[in-house]
Amino acid sequence: MNEGASEQIDFNSWPSDLLASYIVKTHHRYVREKTPILLTYLNKICKVHGERHPELYEINKLFEECALELGHHLEKEEKVLFPFIEKMEESKSGNGQYLQPGFGSVQNPISMMIHEHEAEGNRFEKIAELTNNYTAPEDSCSNL
Repeated sequence: MNEGASEQIDFNSWPSDLLASYIVKTHHRYVREKTPILLTYLNKICKVHGERHPELYEINKLFEECALELGHHLEKEEKVLFPFIEKMEESKSGNGQYLQPGFGSVQNPISMMIHEHEAEGNRFEKIAELTNNYTAPEDSCSNL
């Protein structure tokens, strides 16, 4: 799928279980593949350039925290929220029985997911601030 294709998809017309599956197979998979690569590069950049750019250590720490929290977040979506959404969709079509979840209303885990998204957004705002909006320093190299 090309980059612009998702802009043409009307996600609002999708049933919520299809959207959840798409999120897992597209976005969660991407995050899980790319996060270790980024962590490796950040560690290398800190070793090579950290003395001249001490902000790199804070950026690395923030991203490590984000990677950890995001891993937990993805797992909660995949094991709690999305399976419940699938059951809700099945019950709407008459193919499943709607059981009240242990977390009460589905709004409870959704509120938690929103809160976690906002927390990571704040963390990335701090990284953007430390990197002058993700701009490489003038004395940076391109051989990493």
